[in-house]
Amino acid sequence: MQALSTTYLPASEGELIKTALGASWGALHPNIQRRFDHNPTATEQLYYQGTLDNLWCSTAGRWLARFTSPLLGGVLIPACQQHVPVDIVVFSKPDDKRIYKRRWYHLAKSSPIIFTSHMALGEDNVLLEYVGAGFGMGLKLSVVEGDLHFHSCGYFWEIFGVKILLPNILTPGATWLIHHNVSAQEFAIKIVITHRWFGRTFLQEGRFHSTDKSFNFS
Repeated sequence: MQALSTTYLPASEGELIKTALGASWGALHPNIQRRFDHNPTATEQLYYQGTLDNLWCSTAGRWLARFTSPLLGGVLIPACQQHVPVDIVVFSKPDDKRIYKRRWYHLAKSSPIIFTSHMALGEDNVLLEYVGAGFGMGLKLSVVEGDLHFHSCGYFWEIFGVKILLPNILTPGATWLIHHNVSAQEFAIKIVITHRWFGRTFLQEGRFHSTDKSFNFS
């Protein structure tokens, strides 16, 4: 519980990552460092576009996504598709130091799934990502062979400012994300969620690049 207490609201995503990594920041691939060093002001946004070569969920994951959709929107996607275009914008709001990230998943034969989260830093340099209705997860950051790794370290529900830790069995499962550098302009992302009882429930793999194109927030 203590490690999930919110202690710090960063001015940018780059500052958040640097603070969470501490001395490990220097071990990141230089291209990843430069990518996060590009910190927008409160009135600017960072835009990314890419394609998920593999978007997958298990049967258990599909039911979990549908069950949580009224509260969490598109954070869990009940679909198995390939070559899914994705738009991402990172931004902040006036008088609000939280860092927001909005994603558009352009699934075939359906309307885009839109999902927004926001981030802050908890004690012991735990990254807190809120995904909707007060629900969120703690993430520990590390560097492995120059890549940036995120590992979940607990899910919570925050209500009236109090964080209630959720039993692992009532969560989507352990989340693991890798940010891997491909080139100065491109990076790869892999997200794996594994449940204690149901095994691997969700998988996303794809490549992204920064862009100057702005996206419609609707």
